[in-house]
Amino acid sequence: MSIAIKIVISGPETFESIHRFRNCGEDIFRSLRDICSVSIEEIDAATDSFVIRDIAKPDLGLVTQTIKRELKKHNFDDSVSLVRL
Repeated sequence: MSIAIKIVISGPETFESIHRFRNCGEDIFRSLRDICSVSIEEIDAATDSFVIRDIAKPDLGLVTQTIKRELKKHNFDDSVSLVRL
């Protein structure tokens, strides 16, 4: 059984925050595309969330750590929630 994580931004949606969120998503895509299912089309259309899918249970720690690292790099570590689906 695979796991999915929804990445949800909180706060007001502004052009600047959406642009930064998508840039962060693109970095997450590059880091995780060989490990799990990440849709660049979904990220490019995202305004407040996108989902990382098909995460194998043994990879969950690595995937979560990678997501958190990218969120911190883009200054989203306090304004984004990770929701396990």
